[in-house]
Amino acid sequence: MIGVIIVTHGQLGEELHKTAKLIVGERESSGSEGERCLTVAIEMNLNPDYLMDLIAKAIKTQDRGQGVLILTDMFGGTPSNISLSFLEEGRVEVLTGVNLPMLLRVFQLREKPSMTLAELANDAMEYARKAVINAGKLLVQRTK
Repeated sequence: MIGVIIVTHGQLGEELHKTAKLIVGERESSGSEGERCLTVAIEMNLNPDYLMDLIAKAIKTQDRGQGVLILTDMFGGTPSNISLSFLEEGRVEVLTGVNLPMLLRVFQLREKPSMTLAELANDAMEYARKAVINAGKLLVQRTK
């Protein structure tokens, strides 16, 4: 199974994770194998070295041999910038712009034995892009 870590400003990652668990059920809490998704809250008053250590420990905890996908809130922000230092092809991938559809997709696909880390990252990115919809425009088009 591919490990998942959500690294965001403040408690955004924790709230996304809680919401995803409400939707998919408690299957995201796995008991004996530990948390199936970890979150790291980036608070601006924390030392960057401490934050690096938190993410390194989370990667070690989540790596079960198929790699770890780090989801961050936005490219160029501190969570993304720190996470990018852990990029390692086939082992750690960083995907920015995390949203609820992306997280649900990751939870859905990450246990597929044939799914590689790179494939999961690409699929989740495309899925999240398609989930961003201008609802007003879509509804106007449907009524024509």
